[in-house]
Amino acid sequence: MSTTRGRPASPTQGAEEAVASIRSLKKMLALSDQELASRIGVNQSSINRALGHIPPKWTPTLVKICDYAKNTLEMRTGGDLKAKGKAKLAEAAAEMWDGTPNSLERLLSLMHLLAQLRK
Repeated sequence: MSTTRGRPASPTQGAEEAVASIRSLKKMLALSDQELASRIGVNQSSINRALGHIPPKWTPTLVKICDYAKNTLEMRTGGDLKAKGKAKLAEAAAEMWDGTPNSLERLLSLMHLLAQLRK
């Protein structure tokens, strides 16, 4: 998307492929524009504009959507992002535990609550 100086090579280069992959992710996850917008933190109208521009071009919203799509696909396919997340979780748990049984109980309670929230 960008040259070595950090500027876009062109406002349209690669945008069509990005839009196609985002549309396929929306279909795979059965997401509406509104659901996608709420996950990313933008307005639904911004999603419509970013995906509906002809020809597709890079906008800040399209970049946000594309980043979300890449991260979501990496997590679903077990990519490097998932490994990094596991490492961060293990690091956080190790920092929370001070070696005492009480601290271990609190940590296990917290993990149990997180598991409940996930359901």
